[in-house]
Amino acid sequence: LHDALPILPMLDVAVRATDTIPVATGIIPVSAVAASDVIATYTGLQRDHPGRFIVGLGGARNAHPLATLNGYLDELDAAGVRADTRIMAALGPHMLALARDRAAGAYPFLVTPSYVSAARDVLGSDRILAVLLMVIPTTDRELTRRAAAEPLGFLAKAQGDAVAALVKLGYSQTQ
Repeated sequence: LHDALPILPMLDVAVRATDTIPVATGIIPVSAVAASDVIATYTGLQRDHPGRFIVGLGGARNAHPLATLNGYLDELDAAGVRADTRIMAALGPHMLALARDRAAGAYPFLVTPSYVSAARDVLGSDRILAVLLMVIPTTDRELTRRAAAEPLGFLAKAQGDAVAALVKLGYSQTQ
């Protein structure tokens, strides 16, 4: 889903349409969006609306996600996109450490209360921990599954560390 959306143009419109609200990307998939595009968007928005764009990063869908994200962050660093203006998708301990060391914090999704507590321990008290909770207000199991299918469709592409982290949290591959 994320790969097909024009994330950066939508973000630019959202920031420019408001006067004070900070706007964050849920997650810019680094495997699909070039660092140079993020840098250009960040630079323009910082010039016109300083401090309003929070760069959410993740989605390194390859065999070496940590190396990919570190390389991407190196490009952002070199262009002046400060670590305190970034937040990272993070499920596993290595991604949490990366979020702690190279961003303002972490943005986990589909996590348990015990995960949140452990993540806070890894991040420390001086980092952001923005937990995304998806709520479907019904007790009908089938209705819930249908309602969740589209926003969770990206999980069908999940692989490697992301799948392992979700299984460790208690999810099965058939849920």
